Amino acid sequence: MKKTAIILALLFVVALHSCKKSSTSTPITPVTTPGFTWTEDGGSNITADSAFFTMGTGGSTASYINAYKLGDPKKKMLEINLNNNIASTYSIPAQGDFILWNDVTFYGGTGGSVVVTLATGGKASGTFDITFTGGLYTHVKGSFTNIAIR
Repeated sequence: MKKTAIILALLFVVALHSCKKSSTSTPITPVTTPGFTWTEDGGSNITADSAFFTMGTGGSTASYINAYKLGDPKKKMLEINLNNNIASTYSIPAQGDFILWNDVTFYGGTGGSVVVTLATGGKASGTFDITFTGGLYTHVKGSFTNIAIR
């Protein structure tokens, strides 16, 4: 009798163990908010009100990125012109131009790079690190994440 009780208890434990819920975990994909931010000479972050990536059309491979900050007292615009429209590292000024408009005055980047890390699925992301000489700015650095491709 004792043997039968032990065997039944073991069978019960095995049955409970085999009915255990399996843990299925669904990977969580982080949501990345589209945006364009930069700093001028190590200052505070500036977040664009609007930004987009435009690919060349009609056989042109040229592309450009525009970002706008409508603020008071100064309006700002960044314009990045690239000689291609693929994910790559672009040297400034050899492979493109970087222009910073500050209200009514513009400043051209004299060195650095723009890295486009994603240019598919209607979105573009990347970073830039640009130097300036002989003007108001010496260094502009920033990033753009999931901005619309037009």
